[in-house]
Amino acid sequence: MAVENGSIELAGIVKSYDGTTPVVDGVNLKISDRAYCCFLGPSGCGKTTILRMIAGHEDPTHGEILIGGQDVVGLAPVERAYRDDVPVLRAVSASECPRQHRLRLARAWRGAQDGARLPMP
Repeated sequence: MAVENGSIELAGIVKSYDGTTPVVDGVNLKISDRAYCCFLGPSGCGKTTILRMIAGHEDPTHGEILIGGQDVVGLAPVERAYRDDVPVLRAVSASECPRQHRLRLARAWRGAQDGARLPMP
C-alpha cells in the first residue's frame, strides 16, 4: 500500500512531562489520507496531548510521528502542515502561518467542497 500525502502514523508514542509518569503511553495509530478520525475519552486521558504532538506544538518523549511517510518529530508546526503544496493538517496554530496565507486559505476553504485539496497560497 502506497503512502498518501495526508496519511498520519503514530508509532509507539510516549509523552512524559516529568520524565517518569507517562501521560500518553505507547500509542500506535494509522490514519489514512483523507480519513476522518476522532479522539474520544475522559478528561485527562491524553487526547489533546496527542493532537498537540501531531500538530508539532509538543514533541513525544519516545516514538515516531509520520505524516506522508516522513518522520516529523522536531519539525515546526508550519513545516508539517503541507506536503507538495497541499494542506495536510488543518489544525495549525494561526500564529505559525503568515497572515496572507491565513486569509487565502480561509477564502479557499469557504468555497471548497468537503475534502477538496487546496493549493498553497
